[in-house]
Amino acid sequence: MMQPFNLDETHDPARRSFVESANRDETDFPIQSLPLGVFSTGSEPTPRIGVAIGDSVFDLKKASRANERLAASMRNVLQETFLNSLFALGVAAVCDGRLATCWIPAAVVTRFERKPRSC
Repeated sequence: MMQPFNLDETHDPARRSFVESANRDETDFPIQSLPLGVFSTGSEPTPRIGVAIGDSVFDLKKASRANERLAASMRNVLQETFLNSLFALGVAAVCDGRLATCWIPAAVVTRFERKPRSC
């Protein structure tokens, strides 16, 4: 059974993002919806964990390295190329990571590539 989680300031409908496209009404990924995923880019083909925000991807691997708001265990799993270890930390850890993500600087956001990667 899935554990319930508490809504926090990351879910506030008035919250605005530093990623301008996330503030548009028509976006699929506003700041209140931070879907985790694994992505890669043409210039950096190694898969890494990120969060979609607006039309961009927030690179959690890069952003987490020096983020002292994140527990060491969270920083470690965000260096992996898959989500299994992150989700194994549990709901509370993932929610804490979500909250910390809101405070990571904008400099680590990567433009989202719309072209699907070949398998």
